[in-house]
Amino acid sequence: MSKQTEIAASDWLAVRERVVDKLREASPQSQKDTRVRMAEGLILAGYVDVEFIAAEIAEEQRVRDERTEAARVAREQRASVEAADAQKPAGKR
Repeated sequence: MSKQTEIAASDWLAVRERVVDKLREASPQSQKDTRVRMAEGLILAGYVDVEFIAAEIAEEQRVRDERTEAARVAREQRASVEAADAQKPAGKR
């Protein structure tokens, strides 16, 4: 990461957590605080492509948001159909 790279604190924490997860996979016995310090050191030393990881995380979030929105729309449509069915006379359902 270059010294000029500016990144939001929330993005920094997400990138750091992603690197910590990779370190946990490589060394499951290490302590969390050790992995966090190692991740921060790797990021600050420039060994981690922060922009790439941040973009990857943003894309994953975008996909989750789209799925959440699609599920919300589907629920609303089901509720609308159920409400319309409930308003029909009992013999016509």
